[in-house]
Amino acid sequence: MNQPVRLFKDDKKERQLNEEGYVIMPFFDKNEVKTFLSFFQNEHKEESKRIYAISHSSDLELKNKVSNWIKENYAKRVKEHFHNVQIMGGTFISKPANGKGLITPHRDWNLVDESKYRSCNIWVPLVDTSIENGAIEILPKSHLLGPLYRGPNITNQLKNVEEFLWENMQIKPMKAGYAFVYDHRFIHGSKHNNTTKERPASACAITPKEAEFRFYHKHTTTKGERIEEFESYPEYLLREDRFDYPTVLKHLRTLDMNSNYFDENHFNVLNLNSHTEKPNLQVQKEGFFQKLKSLLKA
Repeated sequence: MNQPVRLFKDDKKERQLNEEGYVIMPFFDKNEVKTFLSFFQNEHKEESKRIYAISHSSDLELKNKVSNWIKENYAKRVKEHFHNVQIMGGTFISKPANGKGLITPHRDWNLVDESKYRSCNIWVPLVDTSIENGAIEILPKSHLLGPLYRGPNITNQLKNVEEFLWENMQIKPMKAGYAFVYDHRFIHGSKHNNTTKERPASACAITPKEAEFRFYHKHTTTKGERIEEFESYPEYLLREDRFDYPTVLKHLRTLDMNSNYFDENHFNVLNLNSHTEKPNLQVQKEGFFQKLKSLLKA
């Protein structure tokens, strides 16, 4: 992708999104968080043993109701912070309590033609997040790694580097109502919720208004596995079975399948060692000498 189409109105946030792949920022006030939490609790009827998104429910009426409500209630803040974008759909995501809800490091599925456009997620926790309840963990600049087609049935190329990614990702605890805005190519995940209360969040996807929507599906042909590219639309993933071969979408082209798993060398360009937080040795030394002086004076 060449110079990305601008999303943020604010220059600093736009620069951070371009360079780092994400922005964390205040988004909803306390009253808005209460409204979202109340709506979620009224609509969330299923008890899940794993991370649960209403957008993955089999209840089409519920999915549409929730998506439309979130789009409507995100609209004011989206208009406030973003330039000329559309909201593609929304959902609630619940991380269950008592040591459940692991989300391994991953990139979200393609929603647009990423050679021309980009799409982002706006993820907003409805309670404070912490290490204990599974705060978001991120790999800065990972959206800059090579091109990758992503879809529900396409091989997860990060499978063999999960342990490496966990060791290098940064934990980002957040206050309720803050937004984690990230490029869909950005690597992120979160560990189990080890508290006794579920960790609910809301989310919606945005992209430039003129973006071309895409869906990518792995398909076995006479020449082996290939990725098929389809012209899509924002509501496709809500209405259709995301794992089935698309029969209602226009087929655009067949791509050579590149299912090679990533290894640690793929991440050398990110200079991960330079992002590792190191202790402030100067402060520690000063503290030691101050303590020594006090002992000598005693």
